[in-house]
Amino acid sequence: MCYWRITKYNPIYRNKYGAFLKEEWTSIFHVGKIFDGKKVSLNEYLLIEELYIKAIIEFINFLKISSLKVCGLEKYQESIQTDKYPEIYTIQMIEIFKTIKNEDDISVNKIGDLVKLILREHLWCKLENENKMFIHFGYDYYMYIGSDSKCDYIINKIEHMGLFVEKIKSPYLE
Repeated sequence: MCYWRITKYNPIYRNKYGAFLKEEWTSIFHVGKIFDGKKVSLNEYLLIEELYIKAIIEFINFLKISSLKVCGLEKYQESIQTDKYPEIYTIQMIEIFKTIKNEDDISVNKIGDLVKLILREHLWCKLENENKMFIHFGYDYYMYIGSDSKCDYIINKIEHMGLFVEKIKSPYLE
């Protein structure tokens, strides 16, 4: 199995212990706040969120996966609070939130909406496809992907999209 940590964080800003030292936003809750002298916009947040989804879709397509299984589901609230940014929530996202259960198989066409719910901190889960692939999400906008294939072409594509890829094993493996 091959392992990667895929993030928006440039590794040149890590110390020798791997801690990220640059002040950056880590959550949708930071939209409107100042980080590194700049106000985080909703558009900036959505752009990065979309890059994470595109990275996942690149892996899924390359590996010819049709669905991923929900594992370790945790919901943080009974319903999604959409008051602050109602325009970024679709009916399908709200329906996924209401109906998702552990062991559900999520089809590829719903993965993007599920990942948005995870990155926006409405729920947490691991996504797995037997021994072929997994996706784990950590705190502070960290994403870990594992694959039974090397995926060098996909890694290169993801780096060219603007995300940073490091060969690091997920801390969420059991």
